[in-house]
Amino acid sequence: MTKKRANKHRDKAKEAHMERAVRQEGFSPKAIIFDFEGTLTKSDNDHTTWERLWAQLGYDDNECGKLEHRYFKHEIDHEQWCQLTLEKFKEKGLTRDAVRSLGRSIQLIDGFAATIERIHQSQIPMYIVSGSIWDVVISALGEFKKYFARVEANNFAYTDEGVIENIVGTKYDFEGKAEFVKRRARDLNIRTSQILFVGNSNNDEQVKTSGAKTLLVNPHRTGASKQWDYYISHMKSLAEILPIIGITDSASEQPPKATSKADEIIALLKDQNVIDLSTYTVVGGYRRFNPQIRARLLELSQQITSSLSKKTPGRQNYLICAAPGSGKTYFIQEIAKSIGNTTQFIEIDLSKDSEDIVKQRLVQVSGQVGCLCMIDEIDGKAGEQWPYDLIYKKLDVNNDRSSQMTTVFTLIGSSGGTVSGLKDAIKSRYKAKDLIDRIPNQSKYNIEIPPLELGDGICVYVSKILEAAALTEVAITHVAKAAIFHAAMTLLYSPRQLEMLAGEAVGRVRGTTVLQYDHHFESGDEKNKRFWGEYQNAFAALSGNIRIV
Repeated sequence: MTKKRANKHRDKAKEAHMERAVRQEGFSPKAIIFDFEGTLTKSDNDHTTWERLWAQLGYDDNECGKLEHRYFKHEIDHEQWCQLTLEKFKEKGLTRDAVRSLGRSIQLIDGFAATIERIHQSQIPMYIVSGSIWDVVISALGEFKKYFARVEANNFAYTDEGVIENIVGTKYDFEGKAEFVKRRARDLNIRTSQILFVGNSNNDEQVKTSGAKTLLVNPHRTGASKQWDYYISHMKSLAEILPIIGITDSASEQPPKATSKADEIIALLKDQNVIDLSTYTVVGGYRRFNPQIRARLLELSQQITSSLSKKTPGRQNYLICAAPGSGKTYFIQEIAKSIGNTTQFIEIDLSKDSEDIVKQRLVQVSGQVGCLCMIDEIDGKAGEQWPYDLIYKKLDVNNDRSSQMTTVFTLIGSSGGTVSGLKDAIKSRYKAKDLIDRIPNQSKYNIEIPPLELGDGICVYVSKILEAAALTEVAITHVAKAAIFHAAMTLLYSPRQLEMLAGEAVGRVRGTTVLQYDHHFESGDEKNKRFWGEYQNAFAALSGNIRIV
């Protein structure tokens, strides 16, 4: 036997041993951290998400690979890699919509929904740490993002028009993934050896240095080695990892059937007769369907208004992290409206406001009148030094002896997906420490606004129908369940598109007070016929109308 054949034989024996270990050794992890691309998605060994973006913009197939090669040769670091990529993406005018569209086109691995639900039922916290793009990951996960305590990836910032403005590279890729494991262990007060990491590629290999247990699945650019404790060479379903985490009962062998989005909508609407928007109101026109989320945000709204109603000592500075499209900006605007003219409201948007404009607006924060100052996109303008240098000095205004009334600052961003992730994303910037140090440590000042859920999207849709009806003086009292089903299935997480759909539908209503499914379409629109054909069973289950108030 030649040396080459002997090595190959040895490697295959090792792989076989590791695969037997998967079937035989469950160790009940206290947390699971997943890589994303190729681990939780159907593998595309020909092109990564990054490569697909480059190609989508019309670049040569090798453009992306050249930068990666330079990184591995240590000619550039990760930050330089991101900035060189940014220059190319800016040249082509890459948009947020294009990035999210790519995310929605990604297919999750078979068995994903049932397995993630099963792990969730077992109360094992789950995380994702990826070298991909945060918008792509979140768009691909869709409704399943709620199962992950944190999603960490490279973050894109966009202009107000939705064109890419900056790339904030994650520090948790390659060797950084090991640090991510260590941080989660500290957060959960567990040992790193009680964490299972599931990955598939060479940028996952350094995780083993953290002390975590590691599982290699569907390997790409890596193979069975000392970096991996367990190995599944051809994982067809995510359910194959369940024996590793000690879920081997009959329920796990036959995972519960995944509930589809259509099923969830049917369950929500089937017995619903009335949607009274006042039931879901947090403040003004901002509503949340989930009672727990609504209660938390109502408490936040009351904290802010209470602080502004009197002279409140100490810093009243809030750091708010929320996914794009969650209505975070609208939420603060509605709080300001509810207070009325007794309090000054100042809006700053770091994604579009110039240094001169920010200076002019911050000058108005004097402490002589009650003031609510919203600084949106606090993670914007990442390449410039002036933003935090201007802002942090104003965050002590309440401690000034000459201050007569309370000033509340709300600093809003979306990088990192959590407050700690947002802090991580901005802390390397000039004067970021001075800014972060002025956010009180108490949890009530460090807020996460969850992304919109199914019921929230339906509330937005119904509210936009009533607003459009009031503007056009069309009396609409009911909406067909079929119409709500269509809106929820197609446009749930896009409030602007829901607004457009509702406005156009109201414009087609004639001689009735009921907005029907057909009102969503122009006469003869083929999309009507296709959607109806695809969801005949759903429409059969959703006959009737819902009164809207």
